[in-house]
Amino acid sequence: LINKMKNNDDFFLLYSDLKGNELKEELLYEDKVYEISDYEVIPGVFLQKEPDNPYDENAIKVMISNEYSEFHVGYVPREYASRLVNHMDNIVSCNAYINGGKYKTLDYLEEKIVTKESDYGLRVHLEYKV
Repeated sequence: LINKMKNNDDFFLLYSDLKGNELKEELLYEDKVYEISDYEVIPGVFLQKEPDNPYDENAIKVMISNEYSEFHVGYVPREYASRLVNHMDNIVSCNAYINGGKYKTLDYLEEKIVTKESDYGLRVHLEYKV
């Protein structure tokens, strides 16, 4: 999904414009500069109860359904799901933001910029009526 969105220019890629000294200067202030900013939204994210989950009766799946695909991407952590499960019918908005992925960092010993990668994740922001 993320690669399809990158290929369609759905994201503003943070370090694509920064080269050489400009990137080094940025890395003096930031430990890492990610390719995709953590304010980029993934469209079509919603939550779905999974009461028949064999590991957790309060399990809540994180789902995506948009023009690119429809699939299950993970679960709300157990400690949050147990509190959220009773408010699922009152959700008024659900937004998901990307975190992780490719990033650049400064290797101070070698004095050079290196590219690394971490797993992608989603930070989900919910609003619901109490």
